[in-house]
Amino acid sequence: MDQENKYIRSLIDNAQRGKIVAQEELYEMYLVDIYTLIIRLTGDKALAELFTKKTLITAWKEINNKAPENISFEEWLRNIAIKTTLHGLVGSSNNKEKNKKRLSTSDNQSAAFSTDPFEKAIAELDYESRVIIVLNKIYGHPLETFLGFIGINNSEAERKLSDSVFNISRSLSGMKSEAGIDTLIKSFPSEIQLDGNLINSALDEINEIRFKELKEKGADAEELEELIEYEKKRKAAGKNKKRGKKVVYKKGRVLIPSDKIIIGILIITALVSFTLHFITSINEWKISLVSGKPLKNEVSIVKTEEFIPGDMISTNDVSSVSIDIAEIGRINILGNTYFGRLDNDNNGELLKGKLRVNTVLAKENLHIAIPGATIENIYSGTRYSLEVDSKSNSLIVLEKGWLLVNSGDDEIIFPQKYNLKILSGSGVSLPYYSRSGFHLVTLFEDYLFNGKKKITLNKIIESSTEKETIVLWNLLQRVKPDQRTIIYDKLYKLVPHTDDVTKKDMLSLDKNMLRIWLDEIKWFL
Repeated sequence: MDQENKYIRSLIDNAQRGKIVAQEELYEMYLVDIYTLIIRLTGDKALAELFTKKTLITAWKEINNKAPENISFEEWLRNIAIKTTLHGLVGSSNNKEKNKKRLSTSDNQSAAFSTDPFEKAIAELDYESRVIIVLNKIYGHPLETFLGFIGINNSEAERKLSDSVFNISRSLSGMKSEAGIDTLIKSFPSEIQLDGNLINSALDEINEIRFKELKEKGADAEELEELIEYEKKRKAAGKNKKRGKKVVYKKGRVLIPSDKIIIGILIITALVSFTLHFITSINEWKISLVSGKPLKNEVSIVKTEEFIPGDMISTNDVSSVSIDIAEIGRINILGNTYFGRLDNDNNGELLKGKLRVNTVLAKENLHIAIPGATIENIYSGTRYSLEVDSKSNSLIVLEKGWLLVNSGDDEIIFPQKYNLKILSGSGVSLPYYSRSGFHLVTLFEDYLFNGKKKITLNKIIESSTEKETIVLWNLLQRVKPDQRTIIYDKLYKLVPHTDDVTKKDMLSLDKNMLRIWLDEIKWFL
């Protein structure tokens, strides 16, 4: 438990006390990593979803009796995933040989879950070799920790490891040694996307078990009502989420596309960005994909032409354009949008419409100007959508990474799963967690823009939870000196800063000290 930060420890404590909301949040944090491990072990999408679900259910059952002590929750959950998957693949000792034969005959029929050639080469290995490569080479587990599951000895495992390295090296051009594969592993895709309904499916089963157990032990009405109320809220949230994924085209507006389209776009984006990293020169912007009849400088676009400083792209409701930027990634320009390149550096401008920006492979920072502000990716690559409406109001929805937004004297920093509004004539608001209620978001805007200071600030402080730590950190730098103490006290209660930072430093807005506190908040979030 020593390896956990304060927030994760509190979630684990609440999960052990039977709070399924806390366990759901823990699952959301680590689900993609666990699914990625399992799909690499199985080489099969359907099996991976099945064993991921079983892992979540097993973790729920065991968190009280076998709570993680000297390892992180992530490692504890990963160990459950490995045991669940290997036991599920091979089965009991009486049927091991039969099941291993079945696995060997079905290995080449693995689902095509990745376009990465190294990922595909691993998926096509026989069951034993795949497990050895994944657990030993990719995740660093010693051979002796898992060989019992697959029923082979150490020398046979080492032979299979050597043979697998040789076979993969031969199938991938330019890979001629184990050292070469080790180098390739360092650039291995960190995660593989999965069906967003998987958590809900597991929670459905968990709550059926919980409800049955509560009834059998004669639980009081309050406990049963709490579970029923939780289920209602969860299912309502799931329905709203599904509604938001439907593709709806309207004049002047494009809503979020389906999962399959998003995944397709991201795969293409990653492949093209990776290629551009090697074949294009720095600061080169190139139009790569065109749909419909978009215009560049009022002239129809020819595919793969350059996008140079001063150029302006315009799209209508049935056209779109993708721009690949060397050392950065890709910008997808959606319908009814006006987007221009400002200079020879990585600076663009969105006048109106919507972009999807992917800089996850970035070695440089991309700056996008919008009415009243400039957006910059920081700390790591980012993936976000950006929309400017006809009244010059803007909305940023950040899916991955961290962003910095400059608006006059205000500098806002916020992470993935948070959104930010920039209002025409008012300025930049505060970042808010994507699941925050409308009431809380309205409080932020009332405080900053509508003159409702004292009473609104008190309500913000009262309403703030762990998810508002980044909000309070940003707000601290935008209030009058006499209001900083109340914000500081609340934020310090949620996420204490290190001892080398003082309250005086924070109240005087020392930039270096604020960034040190931000590092604590980053780990907390």
